[in-house]
Amino acid sequence: MVCIELHKKNGERLAAAGLPGDGIVTLVFDWHRSDLFGPSGSGTLRLRGLDMSSEPAEKLLWLIHPAGVGDEFVVSYVDDETADEPVRRDEDVPHKNEEYRRALAKRLEALEDQARRMREMLANWSKP
Repeated sequence: MVCIELHKKNGERLAAAGLPGDGIVTLVFDWHRSDLFGPSGSGTLRLRGLDMSSEPAEKLLWLIHPAGVGDEFVVSYVDDETADEPVRRDEDVPHKNEEYRRALAKRLEALEDQARRMREMLANWSKP
C-alpha cells in the first residue's frame, strides 16, 4: 500500500499512515495566531484519514504534533506492506438532523443561484 511517511529533518520518524482499502490519508500543517496584536501563535501538523472500506466509515488519526517557526519535516510517499496503527479511530456518523439538512438545502440554493448568474454572464460574454 502507499503510505505517507513523516520524519523530522533530523531523521526522527514520526508516523507512517496508509490504508489497504478505499479511503483518504491527509497531512495538514496549520498555523494559529492567538493574539491579533502580537507575534504569538502556534503551529500543528495532523496526519489523519478516512477509511471507507467498511460501513460505517472510520475517521482515523495517526499524529497530532506541534510545529513552530524553523521546524522542518520530510514527507515521503512510500510503498509499504503495513502502516502504523492509528492512535484514534472514530465512527464517521453522517449528520442526520433536520437543522443540518436545512443548512445544506440553503447552501445548495445559493450555489444554484450563483451557477445561474455565471451561465448568464457566459452567455452574454462578448467575443473579441
